[in-house]
Amino acid sequence: MTSNQKYGAGIWHFATYVDRYATDGYGEPRSVIDAIDIAGQVRDLSVVDLNYPYFGGEFSNEQVKEALDRNNLGVIGITPEMYTREFAKGAFTNPDPGVRRRANELINEAADVVRFFGADYVKLWPGQDGWDYPFQVDHGALWKNSLDGVGQLASENPDLKFVIEYKPREPRVHMSFDSVSRTLLGIEKIGLPNVGILLDFGHALFGGSRRRIRPSSPSTTGACSAWT
Repeated sequence: MTSNQKYGAGIWHFATYVDRYATDGYGEPRSVIDAIDIAGQVRDLSVVDLNYPYFGGEFSNEQVKEALDRNNLGVIGITPEMYTREFAKGAFTNPDPGVRRRANELINEAADVVRFFGADYVKLWPGQDGWDYPFQVDHGALWKNSLDGVGQLASENPDLKFVIEYKPREPRVHMSFDSVSRTLLGIEKIGLPNVGILLDFGHALFGGSRRRIRPSSPSTTGACSAWT
């Protein structure tokens, strides 16, 4: 019997990691093209999730596709980099409305990349959206901006799926979308059919989830399905 199981990985796993201990990275710098060529050597890997903008140089979609094709890889999703220094004070929740508009523009650019590759979704990981200490933020305004940011994108791109990758913390001490329950409640409030959850199993365990997780099941509210 033929299996339809797909195996994929984030392309960042094949790049060079940098942290506060090794600020020059744990290896030689690599471009997204280099990373794709390395990913192509992994047996049974069929799809990758790509960061946008592409790292390691200026590359066109066509150049990236050429690298993917020669490695027999497809694209399952695009992850816009809405968590870099530009968005250090937040993307959807940044106190500066100009930065919030820039986040929207960046993610809409990523949406066009999803269309180019015929990928399944735009993945939203708003790592800088949240707070670090008591009384730092207006929690009502922060939550509203989180939902408005996702809702606006989903409304502007009704042909695409937007998936939220939740995580309890890091880099913020508390992230806005910090758990599956809070994220589902937010999706219900947004009320659009093209918004769902992307389950990162490590983040789920990080958040203390211990029960069996069924990512293909719809939420109990009927608000969305958790796509994989």
